[in-house]
Amino acid sequence: MTGARSAAAALAVALVSMLTRGAARTEQPTPGATPGAMGDDDVPVETAENDPPGAVRPGFVLGNSSDVRALAADGAFAWAATSGGVDRYTLPSLERHHFGPAEGLDTLDVRAVAVRGARVVVETAAGHCVLHGERFACRSARPPAPAVPRDDTFAGAPVTARLSTLAGELVGTRGAGLFVARPGESPVALGPREQAPRSFVHEVVFYKDQAFVATFDDGLLSLDANPAALAARPELLASAKATSAPARMINDLATDGRTLWVAANEGLFFSRDGAKFERFEGIEQRGVTSLAFDGEHLFATSNAALWRLDVRRRRVEANWWRPAGTRSLQAVAVSAGSVFLASEDRGVIAFDGRGKFTAFDKLAGLPTSWVLGLASDGRGGVYAATLRDGVMHVDAHGAWSKLAGLPSDWTLQVSAEGSGVCVGTQGGAACFDDATKPPSRLLLGLPDARVHDVQLIGGKLLVGTEAGVALL
Repeated sequence: MTGARSAAAALAVALVSMLTRGAARTEQPTPGATPGAMGDDDVPVETAENDPPGAVRPGFVLGNSSDVRALAADGAFAWAATSGGVDRYTLPSLERHHFGPAEGLDTLDVRAVAVRGARVVVETAAGHCVLHGERFACRSARPPAPAVPRDDTFAGAPVTARLSTLAGELVGTRGAGLFVARPGESPVALGPREQAPRSFVHEVVFYKDQAFVATFDDGLLSLDANPAALAARPELLASAKATSAPARMINDLATDGRTLWVAANEGLFFSRDGAKFERFEGIEQRGVTSLAFDGEHLFATSNAALWRLDVRRRRVEANWWRPAGTRSLQAVAVSAGSVFLASEDRGVIAFDGRGKFTAFDKLAGLPTSWVLGLASDGRGGVYAATLRDGVMHVDAHGAWSKLAGLPSDWTLQVSAEGSGVCVGTQGGAACFDDATKPPSRLLLGLPDARVHDVQLIGGKLLVGTEAGVALL
């Protein structure tokens, strides 16, 4: 895989270092990890040749390096730790060489860089990495403490680091990237021209020949592209622009072809042309978490309510407060006419459409009551992504089975297309051709291991992570 979550749920999420839709960023759980103080210890270098069976790596990775976290120099090179990886600049020419997952980093979310003797060492959101030749080797570690904010600004953005070099002063900023400043000359921006959306992508929906991109913190974006075009040219994501939707944190998107619906922390919105967005006044609550169509109706969830909307007349047809006693609804899904809800306290909740709700939770024999996301199996059941117990398949009667072989049991998102299932976790992603067997594909080399979206677009997998997007 919100602003309206209960305080208790938000605190629980923070304590378990978990990111759900609309919550604050968290770190990947790393049991047994030690603090990532920079040192010169040797770490084995991993290469694609050592990948396990079924491993696939992206042919395209796009990050955003507009946040520069730290700068360092070793005489021949200047090094920049950014939100989009590590950049090496040859001195004094400032020729750029980029290091990302393909060069061994465990994430593009790089927090610090330093030169220790003859070695370049970086700390990321998930690990401690040492450069060996032209590749990094990483081990699991906690991220460093945030740097103390500076008072000065540059190019209209807060300054995060300054470094004097033979090429001039390098100035890193938060939000505007890296610059070189020379006396008597205008500053020159360094870094890549193509940038992924600043806030990570967690869903893409196509409507009226446009791709609409739901982001964590920068609202709803759009670009001119259909599924085939985006699959062929994923770099088009760098051209995504903000829409007029009056919402910053988007939780879900849905369309029936006639109308685009947007669920956000700020409420529920809709558009009939993809350009102008209106608030749906029938739902007064903020914090709309999820949307699902059943062919005639649109179901929407807020933290404590389920809403059934007549989309043609754009009115609330019915609503149910705290179904099955839940206080924290996370998702809704429709499977072969059956409606299911995901909750943080009552597990998977089945709805008969007339007012009866049946909770399948730990009391009913499931391994957990904390469910974050759902995906229809197309047969009247759902796949349920849980907080830290992996993904279960649950049928209409509550019978369940667990998917085996996930890279992590701390799951964030599940999607299904035909008989295939893909799962995003806090430790990577995997796809199953047959959910009763181990995964057929392990997705490696992603921009970040914290995966919030895996969806099939134009015959290819688009993967949205906390530090960029990838196409496989």
